[in-house]
Amino acid sequence: MTVSRLDPREVLVGLTQSRWAEGPIFTNIPKYWCARCDVVTQFNLRVKEPPEFAFEIRKAMDGASGPVRPYEVDYCDLVCRSCVQPVRVRFGQHEFAMSSYVHFPLDVFVYEPELLK
Repeated sequence: MTVSRLDPREVLVGLTQSRWAEGPIFTNIPKYWCARCDVVTQFNLRVKEPPEFAFEIRKAMDGASGPVRPYEVDYCDLVCRSCVQPVRVRFGQHEFAMSSYVHFPLDVFVYEPELLK
């Protein structure tokens, strides 16, 4: 089992620019494009460790993505809606007005068990 790091600009669909952040930010409904099965999956930035994430998947993803920093760096987890490949998106957040945030992608990690390679 391995965890691969992907460039967010290559696999996250519909990123947009904002005057509040240097790079691209997420839109209201973030989307992930799976290169394995060519399907786009919508996801929620607030979902962590969905039921499909077994202990070994969580452990591998935690090791690859590193620690979170409250109000600075966080993550969300998802599975591809077609091939069910586990994915973690690490993102930064910037408060541009009181309690108003923009979220921008930092890294995308995909879990690849030996059987799926």
